[in-house]
Amino acid sequence: MTVLTFSCPHCGNVFEDPYEVLDDNRVLEIRCDECKRKFAAATMECHRCGREETFTWPEVPSADALPMLTCACGSTFIAPVDDDEGP
Repeated sequence: MTVLTFSCPHCGNVFEDPYEVLDDNRVLEIRCDECKRKFAAATMECHRCGREETFTWPEVPSADALPMLTCACGSTFIAPVDDDEGP
């Protein structure tokens, strides 16, 4: 069984999510059990290869930051919007 793990960006305390209750592609605010500080975390699923990766930030990232996160396959986690598509 694969366990999702990530660390508090403030103190490095490791969190485990064995049941994968964190929603994909959604930023959540979490309070660290160790240092009691809040931080943001998001488990992102690549739109191309399906790989999941968890990212953490000391503060909630801007909406512009999420579409720039890149997977190991070279694609972004969030599918780019094609502005050329018309009605």
